[in-house]
Amino acid sequence: MKKKWTNNLGFKILSVAIAFLLWVVIINIEDPTISRTFRVQVDIQNDDIVASGGKVYKITEGEYVEVTVKGNKSFVDSLTDADITATADFRYLSNYGSVPITAKCRKYTTTKYSVELGSVDHVLVELEDLMKNRFIVRFNVVGEPPSGYYIDTNLITSNPTKVTVTGGESVIKSIGSIEVNIDATGQTSDFTEKLVPRVYDNSGNLIESDNVTCSVSEVTVNVTVLETKRIPVNVEVVGEPRQGFTVEPAIYDPAEITIAGTRETLKKISSVDLTMPIHDKDKSVKKVVDLLDGYLPEGIYVVGDKSSINIEVPIEQLESKELTFNTSDIAVKLPTGISNYNFENANQQFKVRVFAVAGEIHDITVEALKPTIDLTDKSLGIYDTRIAFNDTYVVEPVSDINVRVELSNPDEQGPPSTTPRPPMDTPRPSVTEVVTATPAPTVTLAPTKKPESEPTATQKETASPTETPRLSDENDE
Repeated sequence: MKKKWTNNLGFKILSVAIAFLLWVVIINIEDPTISRTFRVQVDIQNDDIVASGGKVYKITEGEYVEVTVKGNKSFVDSLTDADITATADFRYLSNYGSVPITAKCRKYTTTKYSVELGSVDHVLVELEDLMKNRFIVRFNVVGEPPSGYYIDTNLITSNPTKVTVTGGESVIKSIGSIEVNIDATGQTSDFTEKLVPRVYDNSGNLIESDNVTCSVSEVTVNVTVLETKRIPVNVEVVGEPRQGFTVEPAIYDPAEITIAGTRETLKKISSVDLTMPIHDKDKSVKKVVDLLDGYLPEGIYVVGDKSSINIEVPIEQLESKELTFNTSDIAVKLPTGISNYNFENANQQFKVRVFAVAGEIHDITVEALKPTIDLTDKSLGIYDTRIAFNDTYVVEPVSDINVRVELSNPDEQGPPSTTPRPPMDTPRPSVTEVVTATPAPTVTLAPTKKPESEPTATQKETASPTETPRLSDENDE
């Protein structure tokens, strides 16, 4: 038997070797060796060692690494990212801030394979002092409630009101705000939510880092929902400009604003009333009024970002010219039942100076001034009456603008009036129309000359029915 095993031993060994070589060749043809590279995140281990020393770290290189696996195609193709691990144990952190990375394949196989790291085989970190700071929770309203409703961030409250943030000194110093995002879509009544606080830097960018933590994971937010109302803005000009200047109505924007409040508070306000003082001004006055600066009742809020009113009161210098007219240009308003009147001086002339802005002064005529005397509240008699003018214009007397006129019955004997009567609308008996000449605040008028004598109530009562009252003069003494 032994001889059988040893006969042709060399040939037998050669046969086995050839068979092995053939198997290797077949394997390499059917299942060749390949390599494949994976990009994986490095798993940090034992980093609490850094925090225990009052420090915090920031990874500058090595957060992600490339790991190459080389082996049979059948095995390598079966691998996924989850099968490859890369770890950095901070127990081996060097004084230079580097931690070696170890890469492994966790999938079992009987075939041979190799695992190699790419060019990055260490995690590089920067260490800095651990720091804490407290920040007020701010509210960021996203979305909009339905039309007619409004959410003001000033009325939102939270619990807690402040959040403590822990992290590296550089990160903590860069924090601009701690915010929660409140979705207002569809909200028509007060509501409460639990929201995650988010950390933002001074540029408004979200800070996302495992090394930055908040003292609470949720903030309870209470939101008040108000109703809205549209109201007008009114601006009253107070005072008078310098003499020789005129003021135009105020120009302001916006003319309307939308306010918000409870239903009860909204009922108490119908407009925003502002004043613009212009006393002794000789040029246009401009002002920006912030309605939030005490101009609105308590509990009223402005909807939107625009809470300021831009106001301008135009003030222009006046030009003037003189106009001359006589009694024939005067319109006379007579009392009911009296149609006869006579001017004592039918040829009397009058001079006035009219003031207006440059673009209007040349078009003003005596007809436009409408010189008028109003006798509608008088009875038969002689009266000294001051001439009134169209109050659209500023008129200053240059000469005396008082005129003496007599009211009489048609059958009374007396000199006929040589002055044509301008057509007048006879007022209805139930209406007493009074026209006064109100000088504009820009011009100081000459003192009004009082009538030398006007019948008193006693004189009117004691006068005989057939006697026409007359004015007394110095010769009556």
